[in-house]
Amino acid sequence: MSKNTSHTLLTEGNLVARVITFAIPVMLTNMLQMFLTTIDNVVIGQFCGSNDLGAMGCASPVVSLIINILLGISTGTAVCTAQAMGSGNKKDIYEIVHTSMATAVACGVIFGIIGIGIAEQSLVWMACPSEMLSGATTYLRIYFLGMPFTMIYNFGAAILRATGDTKRPLYYMIAAGAVNVCFNLFFVLVCGLGIAGVAIGTIVSQLIAAILVCRYLVKTNEVFRLEIKKIKIYPKKLARILRVGIPSGLQSSVYCVSNIVIQSSVNSLGAAVVTGASAQGNYEAFVSVAMTSFAQTAITFVAQHMGAKKYKRMNRCILVCICAVSVISLSLNGLMWLFRDPLLRVFIVDNEAALKEAVLRMSVICPFHIFCGILDVVSGSVQGLGASVSSTSVSLAGTCGLRLLWVATVFKNATENRALTLFAIYPISWICSLIAMIILFFIMRHRIIKRNGPEEPLEPTKN
Repeated sequence: MSKNTSHTLLTEGNLVARVITFAIPVMLTNMLQMFLTTIDNVVIGQFCGSNDLGAMGCASPVVSLIINILLGISTGTAVCTAQAMGSGNKKDIYEIVHTSMATAVACGVIFGIIGIGIAEQSLVWMACPSEMLSGATTYLRIYFLGMPFTMIYNFGAAILRATGDTKRPLYYMIAAGAVNVCFNLFFVLVCGLGIAGVAIGTIVSQLIAAILVCRYLVKTNEVFRLEIKKIKIYPKKLARILRVGIPSGLQSSVYCVSNIVIQSSVNSLGAAVVTGASAQGNYEAFVSVAMTSFAQTAITFVAQHMGAKKYKRMNRCILVCICAVSVISLSLNGLMWLFRDPLLRVFIVDNEAALKEAVLRMSVICPFHIFCGILDVVSGSVQGLGASVSSTSVSLAGTCGLRLLWVATVFKNATENRALTLFAIYPISWICSLIAMIILFFIMRHRIIKRNGPEEPLEPTKN
């Protein structure tokens, strides 16, 4: 494949337009996934009762931990595919695509079996209330039955995004989401299956998404075409994928652990703080998802441009993504602060103490959330370079490690303003990690460029 013949290359055309058109479908896909989780909870809460809703809440950390590990591995697929697309190596692309789908099936089966096996015991370790244990265990076991479908979709979507196509994963998620809602209602209202019905509906939607992404990969005439009968693991390509993917998965899983520790500290501060933090967290998550889409964009753009040896344009890609997250953070967090009272009262009714705590957390997070977005972009850029181990090391030390140390020392010894003391670790960890990640980026960029060779000359007609 000639470097300049495929319409999927991100190394050509108007840079700003490319970044925006790539990132918006990613953003919408992420927001849709958040919305579907909310719908699951609404269905459970409205039609199944508080115990089943609590059971869903107990099961969520286990699901998040496993999913984050496997999504981290799929990042390896995205980076390796994008680098191969940028370099125009057809053989590399073919082997990476087929290795990725074989890995998706293998990971789905292995982690599905593990998840089913540890479902009940993991809930016991988390002190799941006895009246919710049965429902949470049922949900987890059914959910993990569909793990192969989840992995096939996510790895397939990673391949498409790495080639520059973010619209099809969005369309497939919309279709799967519609199926999910319909089957949830059918299994719960018509069949009376309760929380098991929601889990079955989720499996069906995951199957639909997996079929749609595989159908396109099989039928496409592009260089990343998938041949089902030729799916196999190429050891060297698997090693490359795992070299990027495993550290990313580890980074995500440790984030989950650190967040659980912080949430436990929040829980120790009383009901008002817990309620307030939860209310504010809904809006914080919305802004974070919007910013994360540009971090995911940076991974693919940096990887393709590094493969194509277009380093100056790669730098501009990163700057565009940083500008985008800055605008998102300043505008959305500014609006949240301006309309904080009516927004928070959507979740907090007749509880002035909780409202006060929510405003306190918002006052700490909103002004500094921009650093979180920039950190994600720079971290994604380091992963796009293929230096996932280094990125993970900085994240573990600068974010996770620092937060755990803060909770164990500063917060533990605080006697006044304990909620403010706890929430302060978020901006502190973002800023410290960002400084370290920027230094790491320039070090790794220099090393990789030295290894890959000099800049490819840009054509006069290209931007």
